Amino acid sequence: MPDLSVDPGNRAIKVYRPNHDPCSYESVLAPVHPGQRVTVNATSAHCQYAQGHESLVGQSWLVGSSAKHCQGSRRTVLEDKAAVAPKLILAAIVPPSRARKRPVEIDIETLFTALPDPDFYQGQLAEILVGSHRYSRNGIELSVEIEQVQLLPEGYGAFQYTLHHGVFDPDEGLIGLLDLGGGTAIASLWEGDSEILQARIVMDKGGSYGLANLIASDDRMKQLLAGKGKADPARIMDGIARGSYQYGRTSINFKSLFECHRQLWLEGIKNRMAADWQGWFEEIGCIVLVGGAAPLAAHWADAAEDEFVRLCPNPQFANAIGMMPDERDSSGKKVTTLRSA
Repeated sequence: MPDLSVDPGNRAIKVYRPNHDPCSYESVLAPVHPGQRVTVNATSAHCQYAQGHESLVGQSWLVGSSAKHCQGSRRTVLEDKAAVAPKLILAAIVPPSRARKRPVEIDIETLFTALPDPDFYQGQLAEILVGSHRYSRNGIELSVEIEQVQLLPEGYGAFQYTLHHGVFDPDEGLIGLLDLGGGTAIASLWEGDSEILQARIVMDKGGSYGLANLIASDDRMKQLLAGKGKADPARIMDGIARGSYQYGRTSINFKSLFECHRQLWLEGIKNRMAADWQGWFEEIGCIVLVGGAAPLAAHWADAAEDEFVRLCPNPQFANAIGMMPDERDSSGKKVTTLRSA
């Protein structure tokens, strides 16, 4: 495994390695205490860390959909992403399915990942991840060696992916990139292949979580819940992701509220971009939508004149694939959910 790309999103963790299809699993993390029994399904990873960085030795954690059923579980949309990134990344390292030797030895030449403020976190993340790690993943002993970590700005991989897939022509002018994730919405401007850093807009909780929170706070949603309190935005996000607009496994359907608040949510983002980009807007050739929540704004692209707004192909995995220099032209990749080895 010469290189590995992990995009630790707030809604989903996206993983890509050369010559494999990209995969993802839910960005939910739970501690596992000594003696605690856990059920690990096919879209989760239980890690028990034995040797390596002192901050992780002796710890056990569960990542993925199974973590939702554990006491103390937290969706990473509510966490400091940089603080939990090492655990999410180590859980994303999947041993080859046919490996027989134990421990399974995995050497990663370059680990590509993305976080807010990479200049600030590069040293901290590399200090934890670069080096040797001995831990079990779903009962399989691993010996992982990471030679170097390349921490990139959020959205950099997606920009490179869209550039190499011909979504835009660099000669069109400035390129706007709107990365709609589960937690944040990040708008960036690019000239050539360089970002105009002073134009970056980070809207905390501006991603699909922000939309879900608008729906959860609506009095009509409270009425649908018949006095059972405020709706859980996470369950609303799940209903949106499934396309059923059902609240959990109840009969409550919030599709009409989704349609109403989706437009309000998107208008809020557009207004912020228009205000903050006043000095650049006349130079923008197009705006490209990327990220796992980008399909929620597809109607904006459909209605835009002269293709001013465009939806990136494979928007959820564009950043994970695009972080790898040799893989940015990868196309036709199937999308799968992470499976246990």
